Amino acid sequence: LADLIPIPGNYELCETGDIYVGNDSVTIKVRKIVKTKDITIVYQNRKGKIINDKDVITVDKNAISVNTGDLTAPKGYTIAITGDITISKNNKVYITVDQNKKAVRIIFKESDKVIDSSKEISVVANAKSVKLSRITAPAGYQIVTTKPNLKISKKNTVTVKVKKLGKTIKVIYRDTTNEIVDTREIVVDKKATSISANKIPVPVGYEMLTTGSCSVRTGKIDVYVKR
Repeated sequence: LADLIPIPGNYELCETGDIYVGNDSVTIKVRKIVKTKDITIVYQNRKGKIINDKDVITVDKNAISVNTGDLTAPKGYTIAITGDITISKNNKVYITVDQNKKAVRIIFKESDKVIDSSKEISVVANAKSVKLSRITAPAGYQIVTTKPNLKISKKNTVTVKVKKLGKTIKVIYRDTTNEIVDTREIVVDKKATSISANKIPVPVGYEMLTTGSCSVRTGKIDVYVKR
């Protein structure tokens, strides 16, 4: 039939075999030639959770794959597995994506003094907080912050309060007349039996008179200072 009767452009016969010839006419059924097909793009994470399955693209009807270079990941995500991805029998392409990340700097402080600010951890780009369980204190310190989730600042930092490991010693500062001019607490190694006087902080406006080693066995130290 196709050899006998010209078919309109962009159309093809949709039936074969003998065609009934009526009174001076014949009806031939044709259909438009399909050159493309629609493909649904399914974005999913590495665990198979669907992030987005609403995008549809048009490809050649004979296409067997889609290249990730022609796709754009959902906002906040990056395509994890790149290259040519096979089109499934149900005309879907499954694209693996990872959530975007950012680095958060951890600032450890003891009484407003920065102890360490060199550590960073990676979190998802839209994270507003960091789990305390992910943070490890610097050597010789322990975390005293108790909130399970710590807020991330606009500068992408998290502040964690710490204290030095060891035992707390009360220091009593006396002047040359034996009057108490100040008291404070310091932390020493838990196994320490003494501390050098030159390692004991001095109140503002005073200088240390005590020299040598000071016993910490009783949990208290008396030192002498002068203005």
